[in-house]
Amino acid sequence: MLLGKHETETKISSFEYKRVVVSKLAIPTALSILTFFPIYNYVLHNRGAALVMSMALITYLILTPVFYKQYGLIFVGRFSLFVLYICIFLLMYDLKADNYFTVWVFCYLLYALVLHGHVWGTILSAILFAYTIWIMSLFLGQTTVLPEIIRYTGSALILLSIGFFYEKSNFETFKKVHELNKILKTLTTIDDLTGLHNRRFFNEVIQNFINPSEREKNVVCFMILDVDFFKQYNDTYGHQKGDITLRCVAQTVKNTLRRKDDYCFRLGGEEFGVLFKSESEANAQTFANDIIQKVQNLKISHAKNRVNDYLTLSGGLVIKPCSTIIDYKIMYKLADDMLYKAKTNGRNQIAVKTFT
Repeated sequence: MLLGKHETETKISSFEYKRVVVSKLAIPTALSILTFFPIYNYVLHNRGAALVMSMALITYLILTPVFYKQYGLIFVGRFSLFVLYICIFLLMYDLKADNYFTVWVFCYLLYALVLHGHVWGTILSAILFAYTIWIMSLFLGQTTVLPEIIRYTGSALILLSIGFFYEKSNFETFKKVHELNKILKTLTTIDDLTGLHNRRFFNEVIQNFINPSEREKNVVCFMILDVDFFKQYNDTYGHQKGDITLRCVAQTVKNTLRRKDDYCFRLGGEEFGVLFKSESEANAQTFANDIIQKVQNLKISHAKNRVNDYLTLSGGLVIKPCSTIIDYKIMYKLADDMLYKAKTNGRNQIAVKTFT
């Protein structure tokens, strides 16, 4: 498939994909016109027009690969349409609005509506139609007659109206579908109980988060938090109270985040994940301990907690410099190992693994 680097079929919307398809048609159409008319004018001994069209063909062949590499296929499609626009303007006058040539204006409308949208596509096409009608009236009695101009004007107005409203309805439909898809994606990446991002969203963002630019001086941190003796909490106070408590803990952890690009997840059950950046290892550990302390300061009674009278958290924290590369699965496992270590060491604390 001829797709630019910005337009892979798996990543673009169906609306954009329609533009990709039309771009693929616009390129050979422009190429065919630019190839045919130099030959046509040369055969008719119109050397000046043949030379101009030949220069246009050479320019098109040079610029098209450059634009494709730099901006992608849709841009090339629009560039091809621009070339067609100029060619139609020039040849319309040169051919005196010959009966057969005016058909190209109708073809242009179909391309323009898709590649430029219903507003600009209609405006550009309307200008071209008006110009064509002017040329036809200019050569009235030579290549055209009045009934033909009237029929052409009526056809142009009808086609412009149909094309505008059809493409406008398509645009609005795709816009609504896009908005619904965004809502659906939000619903599938948010945990219903706590309102935090869920495990699915975590899997989507973590690898890009932990492998940023090597020029960054910050450290990247991932922490797994677990509510201490939460099963006993549910057994004592009931699952409804347990759900309320999880929401309270989730909100506390989320409110502790310092940066806009820090993330908080519910990984499952009573387990949470925090993905954040920090200026140093010391600041990262301070931040992690701050979360532990804030949850304890909620003073949520937990009679079966063996380390405290209140609800507490244990955590495993992994800290890596931005300049080091590590697989997120390894980072997750290390954080999980550190969580186990924190529990073994007495809970209500953070165990830390650092990379130098």
